[in-house]
Amino acid sequence: QPNPLSVPGMPFITERRVGPVVHLAWNEADPGYNGTDQTLTNYQIFRGTTPGGENGTPIATVSGTTTKLDDTTAVDPTVTYYYTVVATNSVGSSCPNNEIAAPFVGDNCSGMIIHRNLPSHPEAIGGSETGVPVGPTPSPTPAPSATPPIPAQYLIDYLAVAEPPSHPGKLLFQMKVSNLSSVPASSRWRVVWNSITSPFEQYFVGMTTDANSVVSFEYGTVQTEPIPPNPAPGVIGLPVENPLGAPDVASTFNADGTISIYIDKSLIGNPQPGDILGAVNGRTFNSPDTPPQTLERSTALVDHTFIKGDTDNSFPAATYTVTGNNSCAATGIAPVSAVSRKTHSFAGDFDVDLPLLGNPGIEDRSGGASGNYKVIITFAVPVTVTDATVTPGNGGTGSVSSFTVNNTQVTVNLTNVSNAQTLSVNLIGVTGGSNSGDVSVPMAVLTGDTNADRFCDAIDVSQTKSQSGKAVGLTNFREDVNVDGFIDAVDTSLVKSKSGTALP
Repeated sequence: QPNPLSVPGMPFITERRVGPVVHLAWNEADPGYNGTDQTLTNYQIFRGTTPGGENGTPIATVSGTTTKLDDTTAVDPTVTYYYTVVATNSVGSSCPNNEIAAPFVGDNCSGMIIHRNLPSHPEAIGGSETGVPVGPTPSPTPAPSATPPIPAQYLIDYLAVAEPPSHPGKLLFQMKVSNLSSVPASSRWRVVWNSITSPFEQYFVGMTTDANSVVSFEYGTVQTEPIPPNPAPGVIGLPVENPLGAPDVASTFNADGTISIYIDKSLIGNPQPGDILGAVNGRTFNSPDTPPQTLERSTALVDHTFIKGDTDNSFPAATYTVTGNNSCAATGIAPVSAVSRKTHSFAGDFDVDLPLLGNPGIEDRSGGASGNYKVIITFAVPVTVTDATVTPGNGGTGSVSSFTVNNTQVTVNLTNVSNAQTLSVNLIGVTGGSNSGDVSVPMAVLTGDTNADRFCDAIDVSQTKSQSGKAVGLTNFREDVNVDGFIDAVDTSLVKSKSGTALP
């Protein structure tokens, strides 16, 4: 018998959240079967702020050949965003059971969290460890002995890496432990990563206390020494540090448990933009020269990120891609909303939403003889703007007559905007907080398209006529096409005159 009709397979999603942008990607879904292999119609991307709470309306719909999307509206650093991607063919849609979480992890300028322990992890709750004596293995092998819970000063919450523009040519490594209101003596806090120049070398930066709890900061290299009497290198052994000097004088620690160490890139292999710092891991040690010591399961400090704790259930991946200390502009700045605003005489102002993702918003109201429109773009923080421009589309016209900046809002006045086109309103040199860059907001213009279906036709004429004589309000302002505060025969006639026009 022939195979039954089938919906597409469910795509697998990955995410990378950097500052205000979530970079989503997914594999090409199995297109399904309908006598022959199907063709994927599109992918729909859904988003929510709770597990399983994705909104029923997709934030974007992309073609069946597109397998990535940048969500530039995920701007709240206190929120973890959740996404599903649904594939569609002529039979139906795939299951939405591929949810992925995108927690906020910072940015390259102030600190990118590259590894964080889950709240249930032993490192987060101070669970007890297992100690194994160092040295020749006795026979029979003794059972591991339980040790007390890990003190708060050694419990690692997260590791972060940054390239702050305030410290040109330097990397910032941060380790956050539970508490450092009191600093224990004879202890070490270390961040270790793979060298970019040698497969046999690792670098470290760290903080150390002496027997009197006096703090100092170091950097250097790490190698692993075999445990006597085993003479062979590359097997279970103890990491041995080779200190090379002190890092930047700006290195410090806070009572809340945050250790910040600045290091000049030239001292650690001079990594360049595009280079990857691999296997970045954190370690804490107490009384390192006082038995009994404990063994770590990694001889290269690669597969054991946080000391004496299994971190297989931690996130995200412990790698960092070097971007350069001037990369803040490249990380971009994203608005939180944009609208096309018109004043309908005495009825007041009404806004057409201009979505920042997915299909552009459609402005159906007339710009008058001069083609005038006003676009309001809102950011999460106060901004400055160098310039504003328009990029017309579909052979159309349009220009900026003026723009103003008021705290978090930028108002761009457009003129000479022609009909039946999708243009872009561009803000050049936007700076807000620690981010900056250029911003582009798409807007479609199709006079008389009151139902926003990309066509001006008899349906729009009928819809406008049905509202004739009614007061202009939030539910019908689109039918006041000439924005004079009345919905009447003049609007119906204007829509009729545009019937047959459409957006490409």
